Amino acid sequence: MRILVLLGGNSPEREVSLASGEAVAKGLDEKGHQVLKMDPANPEKVYTMTESVFKGSIAPLPQGEDAALTPEQVVRILDNIKKYSIDLVFPALHGGWGEDGRLQALLEMTNIPFAGSGACASALAMNKHLSKRIAASLGIPVPDYFFLPRTEIQRAINLCSDFGCPLVVKPNAKGSSVGVTIVKEIRALAPALEAVQNLNDDLIIERYIAGREITVGILDGGALAALEIVPKDGFYDYHHKYTAGQTEYICPAPISPDLTEKARQYAAAVFNLMECKVFGRVDFRMNKKGEMFFLEVNTIPGMTSSASLLPKTAAAVGMNFPELVNRIVVSSMNLKR
Repeated sequence: MRILVLLGGNSPEREVSLASGEAVAKGLDEKGHQVLKMDPANPEKVYTMTESVFKGSIAPLPQGEDAALTPEQVVRILDNIKKYSIDLVFPALHGGWGEDGRLQALLEMTNIPFAGSGACASALAMNKHLSKRIAASLGIPVPDYFFLPRTEIQRAINLCSDFGCPLVVKPNAKGSSVGVTIVKEIRALAPALEAVQNLNDDLIIERYIAGREITVGILDGGALAALEIVPKDGFYDYHHKYTAGQTEYICPAPISPDLTEKARQYAAAVFNLMECKVFGRVDFRMNKKGEMFFLEVNTIPGMTSSASLLPKTAAAVGMNFPELVNRIVVSSMNLKR
């Protein structure tokens, strides 16, 4: 099968996407597929497997800002898909239009097969406010929170005075913990709000859940293993995600069978109700009482070779990385959308 891996893009998670895309391409190549690579931000060039798009390491902080695709870039992307007789597009794009449903909508409208969730599910998953509402409708606990549109961010200081600390300030529609801050006292709120304003996004402020970070990989709508994330210090922010040695990953998570099953049931339930497809990851916080609180669904989780969590949860059930990406391709083709 001839597969085009899309990597890079125009979001602060660009470097992570480049690393993910290279790993996906290598895994698919090992399974015998004909693999090409393209950065939608620079679609003039299509890369073969002998050429590397990612030439460095992931920086300790996210780089750049979201930028929209131009009409000229859209035309070039579609032209290249046709020119190279692509059977399937594999988006390995994190954040921005690559993950929020806009790219998926373009591919759906042009009847181009692609890997993973469709436009509607991608948009829902990227929107933390809406995904929390969906999880809550299933009876899955979510942290107490409130949502503010970007035009009303300045109201947050008064609202948070009543809400109390500690709390978590985050943009409503970003990934890789970009712009996320744990605020332990009200006087530290202003710089946290500024970080979200600089991203030009709406705001989520939620109660900080003291406890443990648990994530569950999803494949074909079913839950894989539960994994515990243990940062060496602070919390699991962008730096801890992509800096070697800053986080320990324990898979399967060292929690009771009952709690493991609860996390897996919650993860599969919310993933499927949102009509997400094929693969993803669902994140939780677990408090000291063993209560599991839903945080978010990732429809294009990181696929880097060293730090990414979905491949670790697949490995825990006996599936290596090339097998995982090949399974994603086969299942995506079987969707026949």
